[in-house]
Amino acid sequence: MRHKFVDLQLGLRWREDQQAFDITLHRAIGEDHFIETPHKSLKLNLKSFSALADENPEEYAQELTTRLFEVEEVKTSIRDAADLADREETSLHLRLILDPSAPGAYHALRWETLQDPRDGKPLALKPRTSLTRFVNALSWRKIQVRDGVTSTL
Repeated sequence: MRHKFVDLQLGLRWREDQQAFDITLHRAIGEDHFIETPHKSLKLNLKSFSALADENPEEYAQELTTRLFEVEEVKTSIRDAADLADREETSLHLRLILDPSAPGAYHALRWETLQDPRDGKPLALKPRTSLTRFVNALSWRKIQVRDGVTSTL
C-alpha cells in the first residue's frame, strides 16, 4: 500500500535533574500512528560542539549525529522511515521538537546538520525530505505591534 507521506516526530523533553533529554518518537505512516519512548536519555557534551562549530562543520554534523544515534531507537526509527519513504517514492517529514525549558545552548545546536544513518549525507538536503525544528511555547502571550509597523511577513 502506498502512503502519501511518512512522518517522524522526535520529541526532546529536558530533564533538569539529569541534565539530559527524555526522547519520544511519534511515527505516522499514512493513517497509522506509533509512539515509542526509549529508556536511554540523550546526553550531549556542549563543549565538544562549540569547539567544532566554526572550525569543522562536517565533523560537527557527524558528532551531533553520532551522539543522537547512541539512542538506538532514534537511529532505527529514522533509518526505517527514510527507507519506507524511498521505497514508496513519497515524502519524509522529520520534525524535531525541543523542550522550551532546555538551556539555550541546546537550542543553538545546529540540528539541521543531522545526517542520514544510511549514508551519512545531511537529512535536510535529501530529496523528498523535510527536516523542521519546533519549540513548543510555554505560553501564548499576545505579541505587541510596534508603532509604525503596518504589515508582517
